[in-house]
Amino acid sequence: MSAISLMITSPALGTPVSMSLSLELTVGEATALIARILARKYPALFTPTGDEMLVLLEEDSFESASAVLNPKEILGTLLATHVIEENSRIALV
Repeated sequence: MSAISLMITSPALGTPVSMSLSLELTVGEATALIARILARKYPALFTPTGDEMLVLLEEDSFESASAVLNPKEILGTLLATHVIEENSRIALV
């Protein structure tokens, strides 16, 4: 497996968007990429600030946020250690 599909949501969007990301990306690189993609797809709803973070959600709500992901961690490592799984719910905040 060279990529993982994650369900990404943002307070501005309100609905999750599925994205496939390379397992070789760091969380910081994935955050920047996701922000650029969301800004391109939803310019009226999302404007990146450069200060975004990825937060693991336990359920679909932002109240269920369980952990801010370390920007230096590699997605593949997070998958191997079961911090994230295929189709994990992640918030871009």
